[in-house]
Amino acid sequence: MIGEKVSILSSPERSSAPAVEIGVLGPLRIRTSGAWESVSTRQVARLATMLAGWPGELVERERLTQGMWGDEAPATVANTLQAHVSQLRRIIGKSTVQCLGTSYRIDIPSSAVDAEQFTELVHEASRMRRRQHYARAAELLSTARDLWRGVPFPDVLDPDLQGRRAGLEELRDQALEDLLECRLELCQDNFDLAEVIADAKEMISRYPLRERSHLVLVRALSAADRPGEAGAAFVEAAERLRSTMGLDPGEAMVDVHARAMNRDPSILPQPCELSPSFRIGRGWSQLLRRPRSGCARRSPISALGW
Repeated sequence: MIGEKVSILSSPERSSAPAVEIGVLGPLRIRTSGAWESVSTRQVARLATMLAGWPGELVERERLTQGMWGDEAPATVANTLQAHVSQLRRIIGKSTVQCLGTSYRIDIPSSAVDAEQFTELVHEASRMRRRQHYARAAELLSTARDLWRGVPFPDVLDPDLQGRRAGLEELRDQALEDLLECRLELCQDNFDLAEVIADAKEMISRYPLRERSHLVLVRALSAADRPGEAGAAFVEAAERLRSTMGLDPGEAMVDVHARAMNRDPSILPQPCELSPSFRIGRGWSQLLRRPRSGCARRSPISALGW
């Protein structure tokens, strides 16, 4: 029974229950007050992970059983599951794990689960990027990236959560590319460009067949007045795509390469739109506030003569 939300009236027990956060973007962890804590019992961690996959919704015992044990459920699965529920209640509060018939529900908002936080941060960053608010988008994307600690929804056998795992990993990769593009747009000098170039190369080493990192590298090298390296980066990317996948570079890649070779100023980082803004340092997620004189200030990169 997935998707059915149950309204439960408040009670003294419910109101005294601690606020709960659950982390599933890596090994399961729970925070009820203060520091994050891991759950040492494997099946209790699996139970919490399963319930966190549908916060505030009923999850049938059959689905929990399959997700926790697969085809190797114990003969006394109903009693064993109830014992694990009792253990989880001792960790996060009796009223937080609720039972209705043969279904269970974890009574927390979706915003208390880091996977939901991550998704919302990335979507909000996308809205900021469309408005060309690159500094704010970079801040949101850096926060989203910092939520990741490992494989999402780990150690559960539920096919829906395994599918969601793949979707989250793809969204993470897109978010890293978005962050790299925002950092390029925020570049103010050749020092900034050197950092973006280094991290674009690192991204390419991890994901050599994703074109967006190659696009950033070509643009950043061009903006740094290194056209020979920009051309070589395009050729290397094109050869890799052809040899590995039998594909030619996409239209966007070809277009950026042509504009770089023609020294088209449209591929330079644009002026900032927010003040104060941010400079994004090495390490992908470190945000260092650096005040600027305002949105009218043109990037010093334009002094290259393009």
